[in-house]
Amino acid sequence: MKNFGIFILLSLLFSCSTKEPQEQNRFNFGFEKKDPQSGLPEQWILGGHRDSNYVFTLDATQKFKGKYSLRVEAPKTVSPDIYGIFVWHSPLNYPGEKMTLKAQIKTEDVKGQVSLIIMTKKTDGKEIYSGEKGIKLKNAGNWHEYITEATYPDDLDEIYIGLLLKGSGKVWFDDIQLLIDGKD
Repeated sequence: MKNFGIFILLSLLFSCSTKEPQEQNRFNFGFEKKDPQSGLPEQWILGGHRDSNYVFTLDATQKFKGKYSLRVEAPKTVSPDIYGIFVWHSPLNYPGEKMTLKAQIKTEDVKGQVSLIIMTKKTDGKEIYSGEKGIKLKNAGNWHEYITEATYPDDLDEIYIGLLLKGSGKVWFDDIQLLIDGKD
């Protein structure tokens, strides 16, 4: 019965994907599939403080690849401990030893921190922040690739990816890649 449930879940994930077999497209890591109701990328959810007033939008004018990037914009004045985070989640378990998260990131007037986060949840329900990369910001106006890595737990049940802006400014994320042992 468990295998049947996994088969149904995989079937649903594959049916939601485009005909291109790449993980990036199937999991909307390029932000190309837009939810018709919210206007935000499908398969991603908002997080952060309720009072943060961060704005999350798909941006067709500033993009690294494809039609859209994800823009996160903070209000002009925001407390340094307030953040906005965009999260992708997968209940699937891929065999491997090391996870690598890559993203193309562009910033403007950021006063705070931009982070790439990999979090895993084990079968016993414990959440582990496996990898977080607080990004040392480079020249605003240019796209740069950032990478964070994490060890792959043996009893992994779920994977979470977080794209975070803590503080003020604007950040664009595009062309997200999650690699398991170096493979898509």
